[in-house]
Amino acid sequence: MCTDPYEALASLLNYSVKPCDDMYAHVCSRWIGNAEHVGFLQESFDHYLTRMHDIFETSDANVVGEGLSDGLRTGRVLFTQCLTAMKGNEVIKKDDMVFLTQKLLLTRVIESQTTQDALREGTEISFTFGLNGLLTLRPQRLDNEAVMYAFPGSAVKTYFPARADVKQCVSHLLTSMAIVTDVQTLATAVMSMDRVVAAHLSRARSLHKKIPAKQLGEESPTLEALVASPMERLTKMCSLSKGYVLVRDYENLVAFIRLLTQSSGLNISWYLVVQMLVDLLLFDYVARYELNDKWQALRACSVAVNKAVSNVWSSLSRQLMLNKTNHDPISDLLDGVRVELASNNSYVHEFLSGKAFSALQKVVRNISCVSNRELLQLQRKLVLGSAVLMPSHHSFVRSYVDVKQQARAASLTWPPGVVWDIAALLEMEMAPLYREETNSVFLSTTLEMPHVFYAEDSAHLLNYGVLGAALARELVLAVAPGSQLDTADLLWSSEATRQLLQQLTCYADLGIDHHEHNATDFRMELFPWLASVRVAYGALQRQFRLAELDNSKWKMMQRQFFLRFCLAACHSSSAAVLSARNKCIWPLSGNAAFMEAFDCPGTSPMSRHPCQATMTSPY
Repeated sequence: MCTDPYEALASLLNYSVKPCDDMYAHVCSRWIGNAEHVGFLQESFDHYLTRMHDIFETSDANVVGEGLSDGLRTGRVLFTQCLTAMKGNEVIKKDDMVFLTQKLLLTRVIESQTTQDALREGTEISFTFGLNGLLTLRPQRLDNEAVMYAFPGSAVKTYFPARADVKQCVSHLLTSMAIVTDVQTLATAVMSMDRVVAAHLSRARSLHKKIPAKQLGEESPTLEALVASPMERLTKMCSLSKGYVLVRDYENLVAFIRLLTQSSGLNISWYLVVQMLVDLLLFDYVARYELNDKWQALRACSVAVNKAVSNVWSSLSRQLMLNKTNHDPISDLLDGVRVELASNNSYVHEFLSGKAFSALQKVVRNISCVSNRELLQLQRKLVLGSAVLMPSHHSFVRSYVDVKQQARAASLTWPPGVVWDIAALLEMEMAPLYREETNSVFLSTTLEMPHVFYAEDSAHLLNYGVLGAALARELVLAVAPGSQLDTADLLWSSEATRQLLQQLTCYADLGIDHHEHNATDFRMELFPWLASVRVAYGALQRQFRLAELDNSKWKMMQRQFFLRFCLAACHSSSAAVLSARNKCIWPLSGNAAFMEAFDCPGTSPMSRHPCQATMTSPY
């Protein structure tokens, strides 16, 4: 990996394609279809995994302090067991499944007579062991209140690459349990239910909604019945008097529970069992089908350790991965984005409706960015609970469940605070995370490492192309439907709506990246990418002027900005509507600043796009 940020980027580009002809091909084509090469954001994450692997192998527990030494020791043993298990072609053995069926009381779910009984039993198991379920219940101490998170269950297919034969994995899991008569039929039923559930999960991003537990029954008696007993025990164990449920999308969750209660009892029972064991199913999949990908094993094992010892892991990993530099430009980066985003002269101002822009200004006025350094300082103020016990000497899956059960018991006695909980969630993420309860944007450790982030003074402005644009997208999403606003039409001005609908029709007619999604989906996914490149670019302009740099360097900074913006889009998550290609191409096509940076002639493909919207450039 090149240490110089300019050389590192130059080594990744495809010079046989000019930026003005096809920016995506110029930046991304060297990686596309090459499974052995990692991308821009992925390289930071893989570097993180490599360093953590080295730490587990060589570090002395004393370097992290007494309070974290047990967590490091537990993590080292569990990590080694996991990697050893990955070297075979199977992780889940038949005797392991017999053990898990008994320990996790899965038979109670399978033998339930009604769907509601199956859901209730599954909720109890999820609460006791901290496993995935259709409802994931986690305690948290917030303002002297007991809090549970209730999320709709994630579809099985979202845990595996598109090429995965998930049905075969499910069949193997069910066969291993040795109590199934018709494996293929049940595997088919599980996958069928998975498709139905996936169709009911909301695509729109939404923040948590805080609801008193006693009010759950007003709209969904089934939901109230599922969480009532765990909530009562949680408040009692924590000696607290109030109980709330933080729901990712309450209306969607109610509809989701209603869907499940109307489904076949047998189907939902087996679907729930597979959901609760999906982590183990993923380990088995990696061992069987990803043996040639060393990063898949490292990733799966790192995620496992993160989940199993989450009560100490976030502090441990952040302390070990802390950037040693004294210069911390992240706050300056956020300030630049925030000022530009809330400016009446910004691109976003003319694009948003009045209500949406007012909401956006309100959010960004006092928003803060919590970096790795600040998270570590905040976490050090927290008192660690009891030490995590050592894994057993049995198989990895048994050790994994044992440690998770111990960590779960500790979290019920010492519920994590908001900061601690967010930090644990962030460790394996490669995107900023906005949380309404703290009005802060949190950064994961991986986002503060090259090639995503550069802390050196000479390279500071390079951060705007990737992390600056990512922060801008996250701030825009903070006022997206599901939080302060209710519908996409409130977010867009009438003229912007007309123009984007026209653009969507154009692309659909050309057959370019056409999906069967409605205009609202399209607008809501496209808008943050359109806005972020303009907001981050405006912030870069302002910062360049304030730094009083030589004007001769401006064109180089322009080019670096757009190259890095597209580079981040190359390996962004494949969401509902926009492909990675169009996340790069659409925001830059016909963009006056982009054409100026690369001296594009007016006849070049990137200058004259057949579906370019008619909106005027803000530059």
